[in-house]
Amino acid sequence: MVRGMGHTTNTEPPTLAAIIASNIRRLRAERDWSQSQLSRRLKRRGVNNWTPNLVALVETGRRSPEHLIDLAALCQVFRVPLTELLAAPADQPVRATGSAKQVPMAAIQQAFAGTTPPLEDEEITPPPGEDEAYGSFFVDVSVMNRLGIDAEDVRILTYEMFGEWEFMHARDRRAGVDPATILYTVEGRSDPSVQARRGHATRAMLKEAAAYLADHPMTEIRERQAEAYAQRRAEEDAWDAEQDAAMQRYAQEHTDNA
Repeated sequence: MVRGMGHTTNTEPPTLAAIIASNIRRLRAERDWSQSQLSRRLKRRGVNNWTPNLVALVETGRRSPEHLIDLAALCQVFRVPLTELLAAPADQPVRATGSAKQVPMAAIQQAFAGTTPPLEDEEITPPPGEDEAYGSFFVDVSVMNRLGIDAEDVRILTYEMFGEWEFMHARDRRAGVDPATILYTVEGRSDPSVQARRGHATRAMLKEAAAYLADHPMTEIRERQAEAYAQRRAEEDAWDAEQDAAMQRYAQEHTDNA
């Protein structure tokens, strides 16, 4: 059985937004989450505009969920690759919102599944002029394809090995590149020396990551990082409690002296 939206009885093919909305509903239902629970999980990822009302609007087709940053957050929350949000029969024609142009769903699925891998020496870098969140998503998809892990595991592995949550940041630190100082050509390319340094850092890091994964199962890495995160949260909560107690003592002393 094919998951996601099947062929419709309507003569007009579904939009990509409708297919994604159908899969969001399916993935949420499979986890027995309410729309409010999905909203809270997305907000913890920094996607603050996804209120329960917006989730409902997206799932009923009244708002488009096609923004790449939102899709990246949804993949991380559901712990699925992007292809799960695009699940539909491969021969299903699909059209963009507000457009009559149609493409086969298989072409979109193959593009995001990384069926054709990038060249070995190709630089992994976001398009110039895009914001940092999109850039992180672009790089994570490339790393996902090469290492065979999902977006959330890319973040966990990157933090475990390189001390950064974003592979893009770790790569630039390894390459000695400051993104704020990069100049781009009118064609949208960065300086060749920057591309070379980033490419060298990327290849080295991917090789190290592949070797690390061969010796350390991803389940083990997740458990270790979850324990470390819980410890950090406990320490932060203890510090917050100490600060609150100190403020209360300070306030009480001033009240007593008044």
